[in-house]
Amino acid sequence: MRRRRTMIVASALVGTSMSLTACAWWSPEGTALMNPVEHGWVTRQEMGSVFSDGMESLEVVRGPITIKDIRTIGPKGVTQVGFRLQLPTTKSPQVQLSKGFPPALPDLVEGVGRTIGTSGTKESWNVVIGYRVDEDRRWERTGVEVIYEKDGITYHQTFQGTIIVCTPSTPEVDCWDPRLGER
Repeated sequence: MRRRRTMIVASALVGTSMSLTACAWWSPEGTALMNPVEHGWVTRQEMGSVFSDGMESLEVVRGPITIKDIRTIGPKGVTQVGFRLQLPTTKSPQVQLSKGFPPALPDLVEGVGRTIGTSGTKESWNVVIGYRVDEDRRWERTGVEVIYEKDGITYHQTFQGTIIVCTPSTPEVDCWDPRLGER
């Protein structure tokens, strides 16, 4: 029987710019996924609404890997209801915001248990995460944790990526963050 090991990789990008083109992609040594550029966005949602965030992606540079989970990093108030992966062969553009979950996007597949990065070359998989708004207040996700297995080792790799969710009762001044740049 093979002994399993777990590696935790916390990835932080230097700087405070939230521009989608501010930093280059890089992969911490020993990990299979490249770190995305730091990014963020704001959305207003009604209480109880369900929406999908399609701004995350997985750049597999050392595959194959098997996805075990993708988890939201943030306080209570908005609940992650699931995630899907969009095939790297899709011709569909990446969609930032969609109503409901899972959204009506082409080439979406179940993510849990999916083995990706099997081509031997770099693969890019869009990630679509579903959320439900549970509390009438401002909520901020600071990142996502991707849990995957490679060669019998479980990795926990954390990526920064901000979403600010405000309900209609949240004052406009409270529904922004200077890290996101100018309004």
